[in-house]
Amino acid sequence: MNTDNKQNKNKSQSLVQIMTEEEIKKIFIPKLKSSTKNFFSILHHLILFKKIPHSNFFFVLSKESDNMEIFLDDYGARNNQKFYYFGELVASIRWISIAISYSTHILSRINSYKLFWKNEEKEKFISDLENEIKINVFTLKIFAKEILSVSKEMDIFSPYEKEIQENEKPIKKILPADIYQKTISETKERIFDILMKFLEIGEKFEMFMKKRDGKIKPTEEILEDFRSSFHRLQALYDTYIKNTDIEEKISFLTSLRGQISVNLYLFEIGRALIHLDERHTKAIESLSSQRPMLKNISCNKIQDEIKNFILLYTEIFTQKGKELAENIFTELNSNPDEYILETVFLQIPYYRLEDFHIRPIMPITQIAQKYSINSYLYFNRTKYDLKSPLEMAIAIPDIRETLSKENVDIIIQGPKKSVKEIVEFLKNACGAFYPQESIKDKEIISKSSD
Repeated sequence: MNTDNKQNKNKSQSLVQIMTEEEIKKIFIPKLKSSTKNFFSILHHLILFKKIPHSNFFFVLSKESDNMEIFLDDYGARNNQKFYYFGELVASIRWISIAISYSTHILSRINSYKLFWKNEEKEKFISDLENEIKINVFTLKIFAKEILSVSKEMDIFSPYEKEIQENEKPIKKILPADIYQKTISETKERIFDILMKFLEIGEKFEMFMKKRDGKIKPTEEILEDFRSSFHRLQALYDTYIKNTDIEEKISFLTSLRGQISVNLYLFEIGRALIHLDERHTKAIESLSSQRPMLKNISCNKIQDEIKNFILLYTEIFTQKGKELAENIFTELNSNPDEYILETVFLQIPYYRLEDFHIRPIMPITQIAQKYSINSYLYFNRTKYDLKSPLEMAIAIPDIRETLSKENVDIIIQGPKKSVKEIVEFLKNACGAFYPQESIKDKEIISKSSD
């Protein structure tokens, strides 16, 4: 066998090859034109619509734009100067469509959630939600006009598909509900478990909100953490409580499901908007001077929208959630104060150093052990279980070290009844007191909730 032929056969060929200009023109462009037909059609009709379409419309648009992103990424369009901007517009359309889709979904289901609020509170939320939808649809329409304009400039524009009527509402058909309700065992324990998880997420969110001072910005990672927590909680509820006899007996449980859902969808909206802000707005803004239509988009307002609508209302619903949980615990013949979580900020004065050591402080574990729900102490980025003598034996020397130099800030978190006893104990044992909210308070919250 010829040595040269043998060497050629042994050479490995790359699985990815760079397209030539001729291949882009004859292969990629025709495929792109074919792939964008339905996508452009939906955007064209969105521009013409005077009313806000049904939530399913935006769901379909987000799926179409997702397919477009996959297609473009498959060909490496994001790394190509000619198609980079087109790809950024597709991505921006996708994420803002997701935000609108969840917003309109909340609006369409708001009555079925049976939320625990007054009529005027509900009307205010609906009004604010409708305003957010209008703002985001306005932005989406600008993106739609821009990408259609760009597609014509790039000669990738395709004729529109079938006409879509403005009042067209997609009809969803489902199978008849003919399965009998479940009767679940260990009902009380399941409900308690879900309620406690619900309250824990709420308390974590409250700690996050208290550290807002204008400097801290919500990130996709933070919002995704809360979104996934509520998503898991919704799944737990649907698995163990939905369509059960106990759900029918305790009407507040349906409201709990609604509370979980609306928080989940608010975080879905927030995550979509923050992704748009963190990943795509810089590219859009960098070209705004060259593209006249983009001047009408205020990308820098996304953070304000998230803080002043998403986080604000989630904070309100978190407080409402506590009231709702209180009612459910009462319905289950349990003392709500032994389960409803509370977070208290305390300061220990440095001059009480001699009072704060293991012997006089260790009885705190006995107080915590009286309650089934755990209580915690937060200090300097660390969370200590107040029921554990070992963890307290570690925490006390650490606190004393700082206390020898300055006042010490701590956080006590647990069921109301337990927290009340623990706070009174610390007041008497070492002079702990409630500090005025200050920069210091916000810093310790920031550290403990990392």
